[in-house]
Order: sequence, then C-alpha cells, then structure tokens
Amino acid sequence: MTSMIAMSGGVDSSVAAALTADARGPDACVGGSSAVAASPVAYPFVAAATGQQMDRSVVGDKTFDINTEGLAHVGMLPDFIADMEVQGLSRSDLDPLLQSAEGYLTLWERTWSRRAILVQPSIAGDYDGDKKADFVIWRPGDGTWYTLSRNQQWGQAGDIPVLGDFDGDGKTDFVVWRPSEGNWYVIHRSDGSQRVEQWGQAGDIPA
Repeated sequence: MTSMIAMSGGVDSSVAAALTADARGPDACVGGSSAVAASPVAYPFVAAATGQQMDRSVVGDKTFDINTEGLAHVGMLPDFIADMEVQGLSRSDLDPLLQSAEGYLTLWERTWSRRAILVQPSIAGDYDGDKKADFVIWRPGDGTWYTLSRNQQWGQAGDIPVLGDFDGDGKTDFVVWRPSEGNWYVIHRSDGSQRVEQWGQAGDIPA
C-alpha cells in the first residue's frame, strides 16, 4: 500500500539569517570542513524540480551565487537544492521536499471532493407518511437508498443526497443533486414519477 506524506517547507524571518549565511565565501561559518562541503555548485546547473538548466540569479545589477552568498533570496531555492545535491543528498532524500507542493494539493483535492459528504446534513425524513422520521442511509458507492420499509436505487457515485418533500404529499422524496451537471434528480413518493431540474453548477452545495 502506497502512502503519501506531504511535507511543508517554509522560510520565515526567524530562520532567514541562518539560511542566508554562505558556506564557502568570506563569511563562511568557522569549524570543521570536508571535501564534500567544500565542493561548489557548478553553474549552470540542472534544477532538480523542473529539469531545466539554471544560471546564477540576477536582480538588478547584482548577481547572486549560492557558493559565496548562500540563500540570499527565495528565488535561489533551486540553487539551495542543487547545493544539497552537491553535498551528497540523493533524489530519494529530496523527494519529500520536491513533492511537498503536489502532496499538499492532492490532499486538498481529496478533501474538497468529499466536502459535500462532510457537511451533508441528515437525510432522515418521513419516507412513509406516518409523520415520524425514518431511519435512512444513502450509499454513495451504488447510489442506493435504504429505509426500514423500502430500498431504492437513485443516484450515482459523486451525487449528493438531499432531504425534502418536493410534491407536497407529506412524504420525503428520494432526491440527489449531481455536482457535475448542477441537476436535481427527484423521485416523487406520491406517484413514483421522476423529475430532473437544472439548478446550480459545479462547486455549489445544495442547502
């Protein structure tokens, strides 16, 4: 089973000073050194995230080099990642960072696709006209309504079940709203007739 872990990476003012310190220039931190740490990023380099060739960043009259100035601005993140590669980090080491944006978007896409279910109010209604609420569930996988007195297939995966008496007979009707079309699909409990009404658009939530 494959799992996805989205990692969020950020640079704020509390860590900016540490990230902007260079590793090899005149302001490099004192302490131990190694051949790997001393190896510079060779420009132009191929950006790990895009596969595109990148040269030194130029802002106005200033040319920035990760080797001597560190992560001087956020536009040098590709340079920073290239520096990590020079220091020995593999693609698998960098994947959680490089795929974090995609993982974040995928997480929200899944959440958004389920929003109607998460906010869906109860569809417990009076389906048999005895003036009492009935136990009812709607199964999204096959679009089937289950009540104690009757099962009814009405709807499909992706539909949103809706509570209401749309013909005024005192019985709750079987109703779904289809987000992909903005259509309401109704089976009237009074006579079993079917009705389709277009009202809404993708992204709406029936209320």
